[in-house]
Parts: sequence; C-alpha cells; structure tokens
Amino acid sequence: MSPSVPTVLSIAGSDPSGGAGIQGDLKTFAALRVHGCAVVTALTAQNTCVVRSVWPVPADVVAQQLATLLEDVEVHAVKIGMLADAAIVRAVAGVLRRFSGIPIVLDPVLRASVGGALLEPSAVAALLDELVPMATVITPNALEAGSLTGEPAPTSLAAAARVAQLIVARGAKAALVTGGHFGGSATSVDVLATPLGVETFTVARIAGDGAHGSGCALSSAIAALLASGRGISLACAEAQQFVAQGIRDGQQLGIGHGVQPIHSLGGLWALPVPGHSSPITLTATMSDASIVLLSELTCPHCGHRESLTMPTDACLFFHECAACHTVMRPRAGDCCVFCSYGSVVCPPMQDGSSDCCATKASAIPLARPAS
Repeated sequence: MSPSVPTVLSIAGSDPSGGAGIQGDLKTFAALRVHGCAVVTALTAQNTCVVRSVWPVPADVVAQQLATLLEDVEVHAVKIGMLADAAIVRAVAGVLRRFSGIPIVLDPVLRASVGGALLEPSAVAALLDELVPMATVITPNALEAGSLTGEPAPTSLAAAARVAQLIVARGAKAALVTGGHFGGSATSVDVLATPLGVETFTVARIAGDGAHGSGCALSSAIAALLASGRGISLACAEAQQFVAQGIRDGQQLGIGHGVQPIHSLGGLWALPVPGHSSPITLTATMSDASIVLLSELTCPHCGHRESLTMPTDACLFFHECAACHTVMRPRAGDCCVFCSYGSVVCPPMQDGSSDCCATKASAIPLARPAS
C-alpha cells in the first residue's frame, strides 16, 4: 500500500522531559505534517536541568527494531540522533545499507544541551567511518563540528565554512554547521556546505538560555521537509525558521526549572480543536473581540491568493492554502499571520499606525503534501 503522507523515521534516544530525543522528533514530524516512526537507541534519566544516567539499548535490539520496521514501512527520510556507543553506530549503519536511497539527516549528538555526554568518545571514529558517508545532510553545531574534524570550534564564517567542507570531504552530501555567532551577537547563522559551494542562513538570535531540543528539532525538521519534496538548501532554510519559531513559543511553556524545551507544536496549538469554538493559544487576548484584522497571503507553491480575517481574541500561527494545502506562515512575521508577536496587535499598530509588518509579508511554505 502506498502511503498518503510522507513517513519519517527518528533513530534516537529517549528524553523523559519531552523536549529532545524521539519525543521531540515526533512532535516536529507532527507539526510538519508527516507520519513519524521511531527506533529507540538509549534510555536516559534527564530533565530540563541535568542528564543523570544513560543506558544504551543493546546494538542487536536496535538493529532488530530498525530492520523490522523497514521491512514493512516505506520511509521517505531518516533522522539519526543519539547513538550512545560505537556498537549502535555500526548496527544502524549495517541495516541502513540494506535500504539504500533513503535521505538520511545525521545529527551527531555528542552532548545534551543541559549537559552530559550522549556519545562515547570512542564512537566518534565509527560515526565518521560508517554514517557520515551515508548522510544526505549532517547537522553539527560549532562544537560538534570541531570535534568531528579535529579543528577548533569555528568562531567565524570562514572557519565554519572550512569545517563544513571538511565534513563533506568525508562523504556527506551536505554539512550544516549550526547556531554560530558568526554574524555577531544579534544573529544566529547556519553555514551549509555542499560539493557545489557554501551558503548561509541567518535568523535573529533569541535572548535567553537557548532551548532544550533545538538541535533535534532542526535535524528532524530537515528530514521532514526532505521527505515532503524539498531540496537540501530549501529544507535547511525552512527548518531554521521553524526552529526559531519553536524557541520563541517554548519560552512561554514554563516546563521544569532549567532550559526550556523548544515548542514545535506551537503553531498547531493555535489552531481550533475539533468540537471547540476557539483556538488554543498561549498568548494574551484582547478584551474587545469585535475588532477584525485583515491579511492577504499568496501561496508560494501554487500562487493562490486568499484574504484572511480573524477576530482579535486569538493568534493564527500557520495557514493552509485552500488550493494546494501547502502550510505556510508570513516570511517577515515572527509567529502570527497577523502580528509579529504572540499578541493580536503589532507594535506599529499599538503606536497608532495602520501598517502591520506581517500583513504585508509574502508567505513561506512550511510543509507541502507529496505530489
């Protein structure tokens, strides 16, 4: 039976706090409208503050999980995260070689964002030899890129480009070095290297202590977008925007006492729940619900134009094209289709202006059904 939606597999560890690992990956897959599957490589004792213990799943059990799934389910992309040890690295590589042709996004998870090693140092060589040459995209942060290449962690665009190219020279189709301060403290720059050259993607840096699971969300978003038909460059660019929005939304969750998790489902939480008259929203509401905002979006996939209206008691974070069902959000808006904050009035409008930065912005696609 041919699947009606793309299917993406996460091979990763479990995070009981729900911010990272397979739990985080499955949320990202759901947000980008692909079906998510998971193979568990390790159990952890962790929360938003600390990783206390890691228990790798036996390599033969990981291999059996993976082979059994792939024998039945047609998978359109694979995201690989925490692998814990060299035996698991080799087991995963051995099974995936039997199912060639599937795009692989490799997130070389070495340490958790809350601290604690998640890959044995002896396993790095196995990762480089076994999985990097199979990767469609590998997504190390600056520290991981340095560890993989034996170079200092890059602190400039030129250095980031160099280590990304060194990783591509190991056989990966593309390397995305993420989260660097290469453009200054106000921006976060990701550097993508392929055999064709280097390009950069930039977003505004979000104040705070970061977000638990942001690296997992980035790699799983790239996998979901590749499965939905994006090319490597576009998938990396859209995934960066998706993660930036998830970090903003996560700051409102109030989970635990440590690093707040990324909120990949923020956009879906803003949509109406069947049987309920109003959307779920994390944001403040206006007392006067009679005011209506108007926005017009043009679908970047099919060109269909729609005028949208919305009462001011809710935010609309995403919109689905009525013609082709592409899921999109404004290019310039930080979150809501109608405003650049989580509230219902843009700062310029609060100052008396009738212009809203987001209502005049063109839309970017976040997910598109497979043709």
